[in-house]
Amino acid sequence: KQFDSTGKKTGTVWGAGMIFRKQAWDKLVKLNYNFFLNEQRSGKLNWGGDDIELCETIIMQGYELWYDEDLVFRHFMPDKRMSSSYLISRYFGLGRARLYLQAYTYCHTHNTLPMPHIKYPLWIDRYIHKTKELLKLRFELWKNSYRKTDLEWLKYIALKGELYELWRIKSEYIAVYE
Repeated sequence: KQFDSTGKKTGTVWGAGMIFRKQAWDKLVKLNYNFFLNEQRSGKLNWGGDDIELCETIIMQGYELWYDEDLVFRHFMPDKRMSSSYLISRYFGLGRARLYLQAYTYCHTHNTLPMPHIKYPLWIDRYIHKTKELLKLRFELWKNSYRKTDLEWLKYIALKGELYELWRIKSEYIAVYE
C-alpha cells in the first residue's frame, strides 16, 4: 500500500499498476517527448525512475495524480528480483537516475518540459556536496552496524550511484558549464 487514503497526491505514484488518462499520453506523443530514463530500464542497468519521470511529465501538463486505495492488483515478481543483490543494484541505479530526475525540479521552477540539454550546473559543487553526504552517511552506517538491506544502507548505495553517474558524465558538465 503506497498511501493511507484515497485522493489527490503530490509527488509520484508507483509505476506498477499505474493508470492515467490517454489524453496525457497523447500529448507526450504529439510532442515527440523522449524520456531520459526509459532506455535505462533494459539489460543490466536496472536504473528505474521512469515511473517518477512519467508522473512528473503528467503533472507538468496540468494533470493531477490520484491514488485510490480500493484498486488492487497482483504484481508478479520473479525470484531474481526478490534478492538482496537485486535490491542493492536497484538502489545504485536509482541513485544514478536521481541525477536526471533533478532536471524536473528545474523545469517546475521555469515552467518548461525538460529537454536532453538540461542538466544540473556547477558539477564540482554538486560532486563535493554529494561526497560529503556519502561520507557522513558511511560513518553513521559504520557507527551503528547496519545490515546491507537496511534503508540507511540502501540510501548509501543510492548516493554511490549518484556520485558514479556524476563522475561518468563530468566531461559533459565541464563542456557545457565551465
